Amino acid sequence: FSAFTGCISLKKITIPKTVKEIGNEAFDGCKALEAVTIQSAAPTALNSVGADAFEDTGANAYFKITAKPADKETITTLLTEAGVDPTRIK
Repeated sequence: FSAFTGCISLKKITIPKTVKEIGNEAFDGCKALEAVTIQSAAPTALNSVGADAFEDTGANAYFKITAKPADKETITTLLTEAGVDPTRIK
């Protein structure tokens, strides 16, 4: 299990630009999760989001990416490949 798996009290999280990878099932089962902000900047940009990293999170959770357009596009792709509904990504 990952550190936040099943953390039912987690509502918001900011992933700083120093994070390069989000592991498999990292936030799986965080049912109260409402907002995920991903800060990213090359050359330390987020480059991997594991399978089911945000599986079974809050039904209305949204993902805000603060990055340059090219990094934002890459992160959006990583999130959707990991199972995040693209309509939840801003």
